[in-house]
Amino acid sequence: MLAAAAARAAEPTPPPWFGKGALSTPASSATTLQAGGPQFTMTIPGAVVSGTVLQAPAASSTVQAPAVPARLQAGPAGKPGFTRTAAAGPAKPPVPYEELHRRASLVMCPTAYAAHFKGPTGENAEVFLLWYIGTLYDQRGLSIAPISTLFIGADLKWAFLSERGGRPAAAIGYLGGLEVPFTGGVVRVSTLANQTPIRQAFVHDVYAVLSRNLGPIAVSGGALYGIKKAFPVILPMLRNPNFSTIRNTPPPPEIVWTAFAGFDLTLAKRHFKVEVMTLPQVNEDRPWLVNTYLGGILGFDFAYLRDRIGWELLGYYQLPFFRWPDQKRLEKERDRMTAARRRP
Repeated sequence: MLAAAAARAAEPTPPPWFGKGALSTPASSATTLQAGGPQFTMTIPGAVVSGTVLQAPAASSTVQAPAVPARLQAGPAGKPGFTRTAAAGPAKPPVPYEELHRRASLVMCPTAYAAHFKGPTGENAEVFLLWYIGTLYDQRGLSIAPISTLFIGADLKWAFLSERGGRPAAAIGYLGGLEVPFTGGVVRVSTLANQTPIRQAFVHDVYAVLSRNLGPIAVSGGALYGIKKAFPVILPMLRNPNFSTIRNTPPPPEIVWTAFAGFDLTLAKRHFKVEVMTLPQVNEDRPWLVNTYLGGILGFDFAYLRDRIGWELLGYYQLPFFRWPDQKRLEKERDRMTAARRRP
C-alpha cells in the first residue's frame, strides 16, 4: 500500500488550463493529438489524457493600417475631408422641352395647353418674333416685294381646365406686342396722296381659347378682345404700300374683336400647323390672315392675306426669344413626379 501511494504522489498535477485534451479508454499506450503546438501527455488511473498547448500567433514587425473607404479623402493641405459618392440609379427620362412648347401655341395665336411636364394646365409664357419678309405671289402673278414688317409679341397664359371626356381644355390670357411696319423702298408719287401713314403701334388683347385633341390633331379656337389698340391694326402693315395705289388704312378703333381657329398635326415627330384669323365685326371686304407652320422643313413659312386690296402670299420667320416654363423648371417637375412614383 505504501508503494502504491508513493507512485500516485509522483504523478504530475494537471495544469490550470486543462480541458482541451481528449479522453480515451484505458490502453496500454498513450495517444497523442497533433495540433501544431507542444503536446503534453498525462496518465490518470483508469484513463490516459493527452492535449495540445494553444499558442498565440507570432508577432509581426509590420502592421498594416485598415483600408480607407474611397468616399473618405483628404481635403486641401492634408486636412480631413469627405467626398460623397453618388449611387448609380436608373437613367432619368429626357424632358421634351421643344415638344411641350410647340403644342402650347399655333403660330401667333395660343392654344389651351400649357407647356408643363406634370400636365397641360398651369401658367405659360412666350416672347416671340414674327418677321414678315415679303410678298411672293399675289392676284397679278409672281410678285416679289419686300416687306420686312416685325411683330414682337408676348403670350401670357393660364390654362385652368384640362380635357376630360368630351370636355375641351380651356385657357385665358394676354396677347400683345409691338408691330413695326415696313419702312424704306421707293415710294410712288401716286400713293402719297392716297395713303395714310401707318406707324408702329403697341397692341394689347385679352383672349379665351378652347382646345381638343383628336388623335394626332389638336384643334383650337378662340377670340381676342382688344384693349387700347386691338390686333386688327396689324393687318395693313403686312403689305408693301409702294406696290399698290389703293388706300389701305387701319380698321376703325371700334373693331376690337378678332376670331381665330386652327389645328396642329403631329406626324413623324414634326408639327404642321395652320391658323386662321379674321375680324367678325367687318361685313364688307372682311380681311383674313392664314399663318402656316410646315415643321421647320424650309427654314421659313408661308402666310396668306386677303383684304380689300386683294390677296397675297407672304413668307415669314418665327423666332422664339423666351419660354416659360424653362428647361430647369421642367426638370424639377420630372424629378418630383419620379420621386412620387417611387413612394410606397
